[in-house]
This record gives sequence, structure tokens and C-alpha cells, in this order.
Amino acid sequence: MFQTDFNRIMNRILSLLIAFFFLHIGVANAQDPGLANQYFTDGEFEKAASVYEQLLEKDQNSDYYFSRYIASLTELKEFDRCEKAIKKQLKKQPENNTL
Repeated sequence: MFQTDFNRIMNRILSLLIAFFFLHIGVANAQDPGLANQYFTDGEFEKAASVYEQLLEKDQNSDYYFSRYIASLTELKEFDRCEKAIKKQLKKQPENNTL
């Protein structure tokens, strides 16, 4: 009897943890642009670059995200990553004059 009560309680706890995890991911994804901007403004360019890179994967045509991503990498002196990202973007958008 004790074992079945314990299993039931553990299943409920596990279900709550899983629900919390997925809720947290949804909230974090909704805040990505704001979070990236906050990191950038605060000078946390490694974190900003990481979030902007993820945002670019979702919206590859965003000039804003791309320029902020490049600016973050430049601040970090990650020039090889900058060059690689720019070349990749040029292949996707050869008509984009700003690149």
C-alpha cells in the first residue's frame, strides 16, 4: 500500500516538473528578442550573440537580428565567426545591398 501511494505521488511530482519545464521553455522563447536586446545593452555580448543566432535560425531574413548578431561578434573580436556568418547570409540573400 505504501509503495503504490509513493508511486502515485512521484508520478504527480514528475508530471508537474515536466509541465513546468515546457511552460518555462515557452516563456523563454517568447522573450528571446527582449532578452537578446537586454544582453546587448548590458554589454553581455556572448549571451547576446547566442540568442541572436537562435533568433536568426527562426527568422533568417531579419536584418535587425543579423546586424545585432554581427555587432555582438565584433565586440567579442570574433572576426572569423563574423566573416562566416556574413558569407552564409550573402548566399541566402545575394540581393541584400546592406550585406
